[in-house]
Amino acid sequence: MASLPCATKLRLLLDYDEDAGILRWKYRVNRGVYAGDVAGRIHKGHRYMRVKIKGREYAVHRLIWKIKTGNNPLKVLDHIDCNTSNNRWLNLREASPSLNNCNRGLQKNNRSGTKGVSWNSADGRWVAAISVESKKSYLGYFKEKDDAVAVVNAARLQLHGEFARSV
Repeated sequence: MASLPCATKLRLLLDYDEDAGILRWKYRVNRGVYAGDVAGRIHKGHRYMRVKIKGREYAVHRLIWKIKTGNNPLKVLDHIDCNTSNNRWLNLREASPSLNNCNRGLQKNNRSGTKGVSWNSADGRWVAAISVESKKSYLGYFKEKDDAVAVVNAARLQLHGEFARSV
């Protein structure tokens, strides 16, 4: 990750609208970019809003963290609602890479509708499993899907806390 500019410099260049979750330029930056314009956009190949400052690109949510706290984010910044375009201050939190993964939504190939629950066709039962710090733990096999969902959700809440997300 690129080292972020100092907070003082960022505060001179940009205004942060907490309610909208956007950065705006404080003055004209170059041809076509004026004071009050939104700073940043989603570039091709990226999931996050990015802004260019003096030829270097930065993730908008990381700049917002620096502007608000004066510090570089220690690790990963997690978007609580999983919407990487929602950069409202209340939607950002620091996380370890593992906890950030806990807050991910369902994978496209998930057919059970719940993270950690899958069908074992060889056994004819539902499997409940959970990952913590990249270690997968199996919680059991169940005839009823609802039982597997209940067990995996309880374990997720206990182990992942505020980062728990089942769908």
